[in-house]
Amino acid sequence: MSLKSKSSFRSLCNRIIPSCFRRDLVYALGILGTTEVRHGDDDIWMATDFVALRHLLGTLDDLSQWFCATSIRDDKYLIGDPACDRFVFDPPPFETVLPSAPILFSSYLREVRAVSLKLRPQDTLILVLVGHGSNQNGSFLVGDSHKSWEISKETLEFHLAGTKGRIVLISTASYSGGWESPHWTLPAAAGANQEAPSIVISGSEQHRRCFFMNALFAEFADEDNIKSPRPGLVNDNGHRGCQPQRDFGPEKSVIALPRVPQRSTQDIFDWIHQFRDSIGSSLHSATSCVMPLPTPACQHSAIQRPANLSMSEEAELMELATQLLCFMPVSTANEIPMIRRCLTIVHGPRNGRRPLDSSEKSKVLSQLRTRAHYRELSSAIAKNLGWEKAVEQLGGPSGNRMRLCNDYGLQKQAEANGCHVGLLLIHESPIHLWGSAASWLARVWDASGRLVVPPEDWESAVKRSRPELR
Repeated sequence: MSLKSKSSFRSLCNRIIPSCFRRDLVYALGILGTTEVRHGDDDIWMATDFVALRHLLGTLDDLSQWFCATSIRDDKYLIGDPACDRFVFDPPPFETVLPSAPILFSSYLREVRAVSLKLRPQDTLILVLVGHGSNQNGSFLVGDSHKSWEISKETLEFHLAGTKGRIVLISTASYSGGWESPHWTLPAAAGANQEAPSIVISGSEQHRRCFFMNALFAEFADEDNIKSPRPGLVNDNGHRGCQPQRDFGPEKSVIALPRVPQRSTQDIFDWIHQFRDSIGSSLHSATSCVMPLPTPACQHSAIQRPANLSMSEEAELMELATQLLCFMPVSTANEIPMIRRCLTIVHGPRNGRRPLDSSEKSKVLSQLRTRAHYRELSSAIAKNLGWEKAVEQLGGPSGNRMRLCNDYGLQKQAEANGCHVGLLLIHESPIHLWGSAASWLARVWDASGRLVVPPEDWESAVKRSRPELR
């Protein structure tokens, strides 16, 4: 999967998408699965991914369709680190906006089937999935945080049955690395057990996108003779230092020029993997789907009340929200809703953020309290299992450890060896899963030698840990 020689992304794409003078054709079918992409919504950054990928592929308009179930024209499309230079996409209308998520779900699969059946052996169909991945089974979700429809890997394979052409599947969803299949070639934004991170939320909340898009941005910078910008380093206190010299400044931007449809497929993956290797991070191609962890029997979230918070509760909410921002977790689809709400609590309703009502404040306070409680519970369990040395080595579950990514693969391994970290997972909504405490305990288990935990030892440790928190 690694690349031996370097070549520019644009020249690579000249071989990915065939020239219109050749007889072989490249089709593209894209779907924006989330419907929460209006100004101020949690998933608005996914609309940028949707627009940027369409721009990246540069397929002919009459051979491509891009589907969504809500307007994506409420905000700007920018790519680039919030602290650095950026590119702006200003495409003419290209998207097909459908009236609802169920219609989006069925229409996309119907088009996949129709286009795949007309492919010739020399043709290519590029499928683009932008949105959320299920934390239960890795399926692609179509809908919002309240209700969604699942497109599984098996469903997509079924709709591609009998095709004669080549299929390329590009997915920005979390856990998308588990979609490897003999039916297609897969560049995925995350491993089978991993979330797909976005760029950290900026003050304007506009300059964000999936980390997968870093490859596109860096290449555009190189090809437009602009030094690829880099943000300053972040110290242990979470403060960012001065960034290296810029070319056109953080308040300016470069308009991404339309791309000429040309080329064919393999080199895009080589370049993406080269980019991944050069930065030593992310852009995974995993081999197996994450299995759902056992569902905890306990209830994670208390019933929310709409009453106004007391002064002491307001102060507690401010303290917990400030703590989260000081040790901000990786900006994944799971964490962005909480980060946005904490930004509103601490800094007020600006830059498109609306104020939180009493019910929302109560919910955020309850969720932050529950997170703190589960961090304490994970620490107590580790202590009662005799893993103090590993805790001393790694540090506790609070502070800087709050910034670590959720390692669902390690959680799965811990579960298989009797360390049932699934007890510490919090389902904050049908699509938002908080796993920081579970991941921390899995890391402690790993540092303690990956020993098998007998059931009686686990039950005893959990039982003794709960009274300690009273």
